[in-house]
Amino acid sequence: MSKAGQSLKSVLLDLIHKSNGLRSFKQIHAHLLTSALVANDLVISKAAIFLGKHVTDVHYPCNFLKQFDWNLSSFPCNLLISGYASGHLPWLAILIYRWTVRNGFVPDVYTIPAVLKSCAKFYGIVEIKQFHSVALK
Repeated sequence: MSKAGQSLKSVLLDLIHKSNGLRSFKQIHAHLLTSALVANDLVISKAAIFLGKHVTDVHYPCNFLKQFDWNLSSFPCNLLISGYASGHLPWLAILIYRWTVRNGFVPDVYTIPAVLKSCAKFYGIVEIKQFHSVALK
């Protein structure tokens, strides 16, 4: 990557870190799309962590995930689920998990702890029973 590309990436990563809501993140996301940095692993991780901790409307994060090929990597999905599981609204991690599975995501060993954590924080007994059967397969 060129020096200009590196500096743009570092600026955008810094902006993600300093972002204070979905509105400002959408502007950063537009820059990521136009600069082709949206597929960068570091950018994906920072964006997924931000969305998981600061965005309560799950529609945007789900649309954010649609651009990735989950068969190649479960990394973006797992980060987003983990971010929501660690946040103030852990039940959103369960919603994200269900949405991703319905759309073709296959849970792996990194998905299981995050979903169980969110179930435990949410007291989602029904979800724990359902997920436990998936985890045992």
